[in-house]
Amino acid sequence: MLIFPRKTKFQKPFVRKKFLNFTKPEKKINIGNYLLVAGENGKISNFQIEALRKFLRRFLKKKAQIFIPIFTQLPVTKLAQEVRLGRGKGSVKYWQSNIKKGEFIIELRGCENSYTKTILKKAKKKLALNCFIFNRKDRWIF
Repeated sequence: MLIFPRKTKFQKPFVRKKFLNFTKPEKKINIGNYLLVAGENGKISNFQIEALRKFLRRFLKKKAQIFIPIFTQLPVTKLAQEVRLGRGKGSVKYWQSNIKKGEFIIELRGCENSYTKTILKKAKKKLALNCFIFNRKDRWIF
């Protein structure tokens, strides 16, 4: 279940390479008790989100509900190897999402305290960003 849009207005739009005016997003905790929060600006591909979802589902099973508030909507194209210049734009290789510092990546609801902390610490390694674990009761957990 890879996460990407079914239909887009343009098949291969231009992608901005630089992030401009990063501010902390103003989101409130509405759904989950445990959150995985981005500690820096960066990019997450649809393959990383899917690997994270499978990892959490494997260990948590039906003990917790998993919510993914981010969505990959920027296509990244790449030409095949050994193709000369002037052959047009390459096909879409994967989809990505730009993540700002402080944005929620995963939300979990209905799970045990000690078991969930250890699983989320292992799940942070699936992403290419620094992340923090946030609990409603205990505040920040590193």
